[in-house]
Amino acid sequence: MGQVILIIDDEETVGHFLGQSLQGEGYEVLRAGTGADGLRILNEGEVDLVLLDRRLPDLNGSEVLREIRRAGADLPVIMLTGYATIDSAVEAIKTGAYDYVEKSPDLTPLKLSIARALESRALRQEIRRLRTQQAREHRWIVGRSRPLQQVAEMVEKIAATKAAVLVQGESGTGKEVIAQALHHRSERAERSFLAINCAAIPENLLESELFGHEAGAFTDAKRQKKGLFELADGGTLFLDEIGNMPLSMQAKLLRVLESETFRRVGGIRDLKVDLRVIAATNRDLKAAIRQGSFRDDLYYRLSVVVIEIPPLRQRPEDMDEFVAAFVVEFSGAMGKSVSGVSPEALALLRGYHWPGNVRELRNVMERAVILCDGEEITPGHLPAEIVEGGRARLPVNTDLEQVNLGAGGLDLKATVARFERRMIEEALRRANGNQSEAARLLGISRDVLRYSLQKHGLNSTSGSESREHIVEKPG
Repeated sequence: MGQVILIIDDEETVGHFLGQSLQGEGYEVLRAGTGADGLRILNEGEVDLVLLDRRLPDLNGSEVLREIRRAGADLPVIMLTGYATIDSAVEAIKTGAYDYVEKSPDLTPLKLSIARALESRALRQEIRRLRTQQAREHRWIVGRSRPLQQVAEMVEKIAATKAAVLVQGESGTGKEVIAQALHHRSERAERSFLAINCAAIPENLLESELFGHEAGAFTDAKRQKKGLFELADGGTLFLDEIGNMPLSMQAKLLRVLESETFRRVGGIRDLKVDLRVIAATNRDLKAAIRQGSFRDDLYYRLSVVVIEIPPLRQRPEDMDEFVAAFVVEFSGAMGKSVSGVSPEALALLRGYHWPGNVRELRNVMERAVILCDGEEITPGHLPAEIVEGGRARLPVNTDLEQVNLGAGGLDLKATVARFERRMIEEALRRANGNQSEAARLLGISRDVLRYSLQKHGLNSTSGSESREHIVEKPG
């Protein structure tokens, strides 16, 4: 069943016209001729959006809107009027309307507003779901994309084992999150999870950090120190950036992994340990082996199970869930009431390349929540590189000297329409005809894309057909 839209309007002709058009877009439509009937329908059933006439025979639109808000419903309401004025629009927005649209035979503005309102509501619902979810103590976020679901399935399968795991992925993709998930879903969950970045410790200190040292082992060794292998006994040791470990240390690490014994620096006896080692890298270790900078025997010892985490740009389906989760996290930590992200800001976030992956997204959302003084994050709260990068995702030549303006000369409406059509065609080409992917590239919902296809006389079937299947409708 499609999303449910309630039309509250006493004009039979208008209600019928709107209802037929919206049903053709896949929505389920309910109708009421008075404010009282509309409120009764809202109390009895599930409605996703309300189209509310400003003038009704019993209550005026503002009174109905106030009743809806008094009931606490997080329901987008779009006010309709035959005679739009600035004062009435301001009053409607202040009362809690999502938008204020003038009645017109051209339903394009209304349909765009409906699609944006429903998209915004869906994100707010996801944020509330995360806020009310009974989270585990060590919860980890898994997106909706198939690659992330496969990672989650792998974690559940191998968590209870002692098998060495190598987590591979670009910087910022969440390799340590996966390592923590493996630990907290294992029988070692009550013991220590310790981590070290092998690229951040100088070679002469790394051995002491990992294995510890005896008093007097070197000049500054005033007292005995336990290393991470000893401290993590019974638990999990996470070796991040393993690809940057010096060759001399690789040989010593291999011995520990094979024998499960080690010696502190300056020590004379072996110490036995029982722990799980999880390694991670953003390097191509097979290429490093060919170059002679990484031992092949250590690679095979570490890679009993390999988990690949794809970069964020390859799994855009996960963007909304991460955005919602970070809004929840930071608004809660800062005591703010941020509850959503505007459609414009969300489109920019979706369109950005994210070279820093989830870590970069997390930092951007923390900044946005800090700067946001209201309930919704807007483009103004995002860094300039996000705004510019998101808008540049579908570059279109806008040099007027290169634009065929046609007989109409500088006809703004016609020129904008041509650009819109070109962007839609380009998005469909890049998406190989897949409407969902094309809508994501454009930063709009699929419903809005379908309407735009009809408006421009284009037709594209769903699925993954190529651009050759896009044809102009006759006449």
